[in-house]
Amino acid sequence: MQLRVALVAAAVVSVSAGGRAQQAFTMEQLLDRATLFVEDLVAKLSRVVSEEQYVQEYLLSTPEGSRGSFLGSPKVIERRTLKSDFLLVKPSGLDQWFVFRDVFDVDGRPVRDRENRLSKLFLESRDTVTAIERALEIGAASAQFNIRQIGTVDNPMLALGLLQRVYRQRLRFTLRGRDISVGPNVWVLEFRETGRPSIIRGSGNRDIFAKGRYWIDQERGELRRSEVVFNALGTETTTTTTFAPDERLATSVPTEMHFRRAASTNEVRGIATYGTVRRFEVGTEETIQK
Repeated sequence: MQLRVALVAAAVVSVSAGGRAQQAFTMEQLLDRATLFVEDLVAKLSRVVSEEQYVQEYLLSTPEGSRGSFLGSPKVIERRTLKSDFLLVKPSGLDQWFVFRDVFDVDGRPVRDRENRLSKLFLESRDTVTAIERALEIGAASAQFNIRQIGTVDNPMLALGLLQRVYRQRLRFTLRGRDISVGPNVWVLEFRETGRPSIIRGSGNRDIFAKGRYWIDQERGELRRSEVVFNALGTETTTTTTFAPDERLATSVPTEMHFRRAASTNEVRGIATYGTVRRFEVGTEETIQK
């Protein structure tokens, strides 16, 4: 999936517990730092394959009470574990970047040979467009292994895509203050999509507007957490990603993703974690232990 961000500026002053101003900055400056972080992250993660373990659950609410007068709390009725190769690619000469997932194991059962299909596509293909098209086909086939049909927004990089400069005028931002539980200089920035057509399209090419939050280190612009929410056809879908520093890659990278798609009587939940990553280039491959 390729995405890119937006921005509205407002003056902000950080105030310490004692009431004295520590540092003044504008929301535009904070967003600029976050956008630079995203650009650097994409450059460093491009052509890096990560192993993803993704545990999904399907929950169902059943009638309870006198004559089934109300729905009880959702109960887990099915669970599935997917293991995949997860890859981000930013082809040379293109502004877009793409994220691909290639499932190789479902509930401990191999569903294909454990080969680096995605990386080989971009190493061996001389036609980037053809490689991207083939990788998208692999991603669509992998989505069929999901516990239910949940679309493609279960992507740990999705919210980061909205922080690209091209989308800035399509989002409205609000600064909500610091969250010291995440970090001493981490600010929560709320966003809501306002421009039409929407960046993410639903079935029938309908508008589906995004909203959510970013937890941004004010000094370095690093993301510590991201959250993006979509509401459509009676469902609410939320994808939340946690980031942590990776010394070998010299940046903060996704370490865990929480996914939730809730309707009135059913729900899909998922937790994905990211382990060993492998950097690949033409003629070489390096294993990076997390």
